[in-house]
Amino acid sequence: MLTIISFLEDNEEYLHKRIIEKQTIWEETKREPQHYYIPPMSNNVIQKIQHRLRLQNIMREAWREIFMYVLFVAIVFLTVHGHRNPLTSYMFSQTNINMFIDAKYTDSIKFDEISSRSEFWKYTQETLLDNIEGDRLIQTIDGTSYILGTIRLRQVRSQRDACDLPYYNLYGLNNRDCTASYWMGYDDTGCYNQSWKNEVPEPDSPENFTEWSYQSSWQLSLTPFIGNQATYPGSGFVLEIPLNKTAAKMKLLELEKQNWIDERTRGLFIEFTLYNPNENLFSVLILLVEFTNFAAILPMYQIFTSTLYYYSDGFEIFVAVCEIMFIMFILSYTYFEIKKLSIDVKAYFKDSWCFMEVGILMLSYAAIGIYIQRIIAVNSILDQYKSSDGQSFLSFYRALSWDYSLQYVLGALVTFVIVKFFKLLRFNKNMVFLSKTLHESRSMLSGFAMIVAVCTAAFGTFTFLVFGSHLKDYSSLWKTIMTLFNFVLGVSDYYGLLAANSTLGPLFFFFFSLFFQYILMTMLLAIIITSFHFVRNRERGRKNELKMLNYLYDKWKLLVYS
Repeated sequence: MLTIISFLEDNEEYLHKRIIEKQTIWEETKREPQHYYIPPMSNNVIQKIQHRLRLQNIMREAWREIFMYVLFVAIVFLTVHGHRNPLTSYMFSQTNINMFIDAKYTDSIKFDEISSRSEFWKYTQETLLDNIEGDRLIQTIDGTSYILGTIRLRQVRSQRDACDLPYYNLYGLNNRDCTASYWMGYDDTGCYNQSWKNEVPEPDSPENFTEWSYQSSWQLSLTPFIGNQATYPGSGFVLEIPLNKTAAKMKLLELEKQNWIDERTRGLFIEFTLYNPNENLFSVLILLVEFTNFAAILPMYQIFTSTLYYYSDGFEIFVAVCEIMFIMFILSYTYFEIKKLSIDVKAYFKDSWCFMEVGILMLSYAAIGIYIQRIIAVNSILDQYKSSDGQSFLSFYRALSWDYSLQYVLGALVTFVIVKFFKLLRFNKNMVFLSKTLHESRSMLSGFAMIVAVCTAAFGTFTFLVFGSHLKDYSSLWKTIMTLFNFVLGVSDYYGLLAANSTLGPLFFFFFSLFFQYILMTMLLAIIITSFHFVRNRERGRKNELKMLNYLYDKWKLLVYS
């Protein structure tokens, strides 16, 4: 530095003199040992840091749980909706209703219009057979569906002299046959020969069975069916309608002349299965005509439509991968729940959300078991169809019933999975008001539920006894309860009650509306509003430390600006 300055003139100055002097001083002082003292942080600061780190760990675990659960929900939705399209199933069922129930493609009798034996035979010979065409490969009249196998007509009969009335011999009625109301266990199990009068021994082999021979549920591989008047077994007297339309009409005319349907007939089933290759849909049609012992004829039907062929395209292969991931999720959740249970049983069941977790796991394992049983049933019936070459009747009802059971279980599973989102939103102060309000009012709501149950039983018993013999909506105790619930929702039939009883009908309408729609509903609102105000006042002074969105924003800033 001094050497450089010595070359300068008297009127010159080195511009970087001050900078070099400062640098020289710093280099000289750097060689000397330095001693710094940093005082320790106070306990208050340390506690705040520990508290902040603990909150960050909680928020990190919460966001990890939310992410994994959202992924699980997506997999559940893909598993539930990946193999079925409710809209196409509905449209296919509606097409079948138009053909075989409403008879829109023919000018013959509708199924719901059957009110006598002769009209039933007319329906089978005209409406039913006119909607199909072909001999070997039977196709529906709209040209989009095929009948798998044949059409089966099955009759369930009651025993002769099955009733035991105390005054039956009064007025000389002891010379007439008595037919009681049907209930399962008292059906006719005999074998006859071209008439219901001449009973014959049971045939030796299944090939010798005729429409006059009784066949058990085991032989027919059928389960009981619940009708409007009774529950019918999967047994009965069976006729497989021939594939040829001309031969089928001749056989039906022959049975009509032989009085195959008589006063002891209690249920007539028309069963067949349709397949639509365009949409890969199977549809099982069960048409039931119920005969009462007071000569009433009540038609009803059920149509089950679903997909039985899975994994037929690329998307369904992707759904199969999701199903495997679903099983892996369930196994992992089971492990974690068992681990939490083993740590502290009392603390585990103290949390009310544990029942939701257990419910999800139970429904998941039930769905897996039903799915396996469904695969077995579908493969079995399809193998039988291939071996029979479509020339005999095969019931797809069992396979579709397993498929529908799977849908019901999956529907309940989706409900539980969505409700669990309330648990994941527990860190938001505003989102937990509902759960805390219901938790606070649980004792009052349980008492209110007892009041509603007692009042519903009282009004239900009254209406069932007074209006049950006049109005269909009150013809059974279960229908009465459902009608009263609709009444509370605003769906009522004042003029029907007035026509049934001009005095008690309006009085019941007034007192039920007053008590349920005004007094009880006001009590319910008062309970909820009181609990809500209590929770809001209690939570008003509390601070929400778990600000999840702020935590995500801070992490995003660190990621971007680091």
